[in-house]
Amino acid sequence: MKNKAIFFLTLLSVLFLFLLCACAKKAELTEERWDRIPMVMIDGTLYLDTGSDSAADGRCGVMDGEITSTVEGSELPQEDDQSNFGVGYAYQYGAQEGTVELDLNGSWRIFATEEVRESMQFSEREENTDRLGLTLEAKNVTPSGMTIVFTQSGGNPTGELQTGADYWVEVWNQDQWEAIDVSKELVWTSEAYLIEQQGSTEFAVDWRNVYGALQSGKYRLGKTVMDFRGTQDFDIDSYYAEFTIE
Repeated sequence: MKNKAIFFLTLLSVLFLFLLCACAKKAELTEERWDRIPMVMIDGTLYLDTGSDSAADGRCGVMDGEITSTVEGSELPQEDDQSNFGVGYAYQYGAQEGTVELDLNGSWRIFATEEVRESMQFSEREENTDRLGLTLEAKNVTPSGMTIVFTQSGGNPTGELQTGADYWVEVWNQDQWEAIDVSKELVWTSEAYLIEQQGSTEFAVDWRNVYGALQSGKYRLGKTVMDFRGTQDFDIDSYYAEFTIE
């Protein structure tokens, strides 16, 4: 009888230690969660912050809706009129299809679907290798993917440098760059990855599920980089790495 009691006490101790470790691990994982890009869900569609303010004049005073619920900054909105950065923001649909404009304390910020966000050419998203001191280089290039290398030196970044999982590929067609058509709707994860300052950071890219195997030609891969100072306080720039498929 005494042996059985010792056995059960030992078993309970092991279970307690297991649960304690599991809780600690869960807490550790929770602390490591990144805030996602600010985004809203409207009419079942996710719109992501572009980092650009609207230049529209003569705005109509009638709003199309308002953000009435929110989730944590590390989560994706799941319901209409929901954001991951707060409530009380009025919005209007943008002049360009696939965009909405939110009134963020008097400044109208443009939000766009992932696809439109990639293709829009905002003035502040022109290629810029001076302000942030960043260059983007391609290596280990194959028809199905490559490694991209961010190198940061100097410049004047004002916060953490981050990039997401999204990218786009353009092909050189005689005298201009043209976006490669994608036959299916793309859904990118919204995690932010840190780019080391005063150093180099590498990311592997496999585009087979997006573009398939690329044919011979001259290409460039585009990435957006966020100079992140805080929620709703960041700038976005575009960078390109040119490469050739033999």
